[in-house]
Amino acid sequence: MSKEAEFLSNFIHNMSLLMCENSENYKKYQKVRKLHQEICNSMSAYITKYESSPDDLLEHAKTEVEFSLDLRNKQDAYLYTDMIIYPYLHEVKSLTEIYLETGRFRKQEKIEMLEAMKDSRLGVYEFVSRDPENAISIVRNVITREEIPLTDSSLGEVKQVIENYNFVLRVIHYQDIYFQTGMIKMFKRNNTTRSWYKSQRKNISHDEQLEFLMNLIDFHQRFGLKERVLIR
Repeated sequence: MSKEAEFLSNFIHNMSLLMCENSENYKKYQKVRKLHQEICNSMSAYITKYESSPDDLLEHAKTEVEFSLDLRNKQDAYLYTDMIIYPYLHEVKSLTEIYLETGRFRKQEKIEMLEAMKDSRLGVYEFVSRDPENAISIVRNVITREEIPLTDSSLGEVKQVIENYNFVLRVIHYQDIYFQTGMIKMFKRNNTTRSWYKSQRKNISHDEQLEFLMNLIDFHQRFGLKERVLIR
């Protein structure tokens, strides 16, 4: 990114924050994100003790796709962390499930957040519209066609970039706030991708998430489709 583009991006980001910082929705979103971050920070100490390796997780995926994770790569390391924290496979318990089963937290708000994290799903979305005053971006699941009011001050800022992409998000619904967990994996949208998405099952269970993600990445790599990754 050039210095001019970086300056413009930072300027837009700061202006967006000024527009929405007094919004009740945004204030609630900040509290929700802080709560989620506190839980993830607590889990970070357990990640080094986690019994399963990337290969252990991937070998349970019911797919013929060859897929590997290189933890020296920042994107792969982030994805592996996501695979540890959130439920992907019935055979391997996530930290979210372990925390719930062992009664790690006593505060009701943290228990409710863990339940919301456990129920979260990966999805492929497209940008629909934006409400900048409330830091809300309306995104549509390209497979189920469900529209979600995603609170995220940064997503709408890059409308010119993301409107030509489909992006993979893990969306959490806590109380009346929808938010994504931090990494936006994006793939260039065209007629080939639209046909592939239409061929996918609409309801993806937890046990099918890893298979879906591996097949998704493999599909885009085989067709040489452009990929971008934003980590917020």
